[in-house]
Amino acid sequence: MDHAEARPDTGKSLPDAGESLLDAGESLLDKDEDRAWQAFFETQVRFWRKLAQLLQQDTGLSEPDFAILSALHQAPGGQLRPFELSGVTQFEKSRLHHQLTRMVGRGLITRERCPDDARAAIIALTDHGRSAITAALPRRTAHIRDWLIEPLDAGQLAALTEISDAILDKLRTDDTTEQDEDPDQDRAPERCQDPDQDDSAAGSCSAD
Repeated sequence: MDHAEARPDTGKSLPDAGESLLDAGESLLDKDEDRAWQAFFETQVRFWRKLAQLLQQDTGLSEPDFAILSALHQAPGGQLRPFELSGVTQFEKSRLHHQLTRMVGRGLITRERCPDDARAAIIALTDHGRSAITAALPRRTAHIRDWLIEPLDAGQLAALTEISDAILDKLRTDDTTEQDEDPDQDRAPERCQDPDQDDSAAGSCSAD
């Protein structure tokens, strides 16, 4: 996901970016709930803004660059299909296409044609891209340690993990329910596919 752009647009500057849901006439949240919401919101905004700034400053990479390079770095052969990368970034097809095009232009990745179908694509890590992500990973680890791990004691870190797991469980359950209700939603194509190409036009090809 593009964390640097994940901030909801409220039209307000921090620290008032998290809209209070306490109303003078009708209390939508009680004070403790509202405080938890605003603390969560502002922490997310400031945390990802800080990490994006540090990543750009230390490595020259953006958050989308890092997400795509990390996924390719972990993939067999350093290769993935566009739809697999869209799951990493949560980008729409056209936005992903433009992001990949920029990264190709910078020599970080290549957009290779499937050997079995010239209309389909595989995204591959270049030597330059591998060097970039190899250098960036220790910096990202240090940033996370500085801004997430170090401010918390062991009990707080365990609580953060427990709280995050509880929220994630609910979100993942909801995602699974939606997919069960609409089995074609977010279904992975069975073919290598160019980001701008319709599913019906793609030919068969394995990404491996």
